Amino acid sequence: MLKLTRPYTPHVTYSYTYNGTEYTSDNIRPGIGTEASDTRTAAEDRIDQYNVGETTTAYVVQGSPSKSYLKKQSSPLPLIFGILGLFLIGRPVYKSVAS
Repeated sequence: MLKLTRPYTPHVTYSYTYNGTEYTSDNIRPGIGTEASDTRTAAEDRIDQYNVGETTTAYVVQGSPSKSYLKKQSSPLPLIFGILGLFLIGRPVYKSVAS
C-alpha cells in the first residue's frame, strides 16, 4: 500500500518472510519513523521507487526479525550528536589537562 499524508510523509507498507515467519512493516529507512519531505513531489519520488506487488529487498534488524527497513541509508543525526558530544565533553577535559 502506498499513500502520502501531510506534511508529505511517504507511507510504504510491505510484507516479508524471515526464517519461515511472515512480518509486515512500514519502515523505509532504519531509525525512528519515516522522514518527511518538504514537497509533495519529493515524497512521491520516494514512494515511486516501489510498485504494488513488486519484489524488493528488505533489511532485517539482527536479533529483531520483526523490525526491517528498505533503504540502508540512515539519518546523520547520531553522527552529529556524537561529534557535538565529543566537543562538549572533550573541550573541558582538554582544558583541564592542558593547564
